[in-house]
Amino acid sequence: MAADWWARGIAMGAAGFAGLNMIVSAKTYLRVRPKLKVKTERRSKHPVPQINIEGNPRSAYWFRLRLINDGTTPLGVERVELYTRDSRWPFKRLRLVKGTRTLKPVTVDGLSGVIYPVVLTSKSLLCMGRGPLYARFYATLTNGQTVRGRRMWRFPGLKEGPEPPP
Repeated sequence: MAADWWARGIAMGAAGFAGLNMIVSAKTYLRVRPKLKVKTERRSKHPVPQINIEGNPRSAYWFRLRLINDGTTPLGVERVELYTRDSRWPFKRLRLVKGTRTLKPVTVDGLSGVIYPVVLTSKSLLCMGRGPLYARFYATLTNGQTVRGRRMWRFPGLKEGPEPPP
């Protein structure tokens, strides 16, 4: 009889240690997995006048896009896109802004980041004569996962038609 209780005690101790090992493994994975953050800083609140390559005046918004990896495992970013929402209705689709797929596939090392300057003309943000409700950057990783940044609200100074000279 006594040997039966010893065997049960040893089995319960082994099961307890196996459970603790599983918890430690899960915590380690959560600590070292790749964690991408997409942060956007608007460098200009209003469109900045500038001259393009052809010499025509135009205005543009300047952004600084930061891709930050808070995990210790490096990850690959396939592309970054800017989507805008033009309506408050949830069933309306997001609109991809032309010319925002500017990033080539890049690898972000662990505990580091990459900074990209992004310039968007006022005309590229217009939709049906008015500015977007909000805009948001989406980053697609090489494993197919999509990470999105925070919403950017209010784009003052957007107008339809020819842009004023600086």
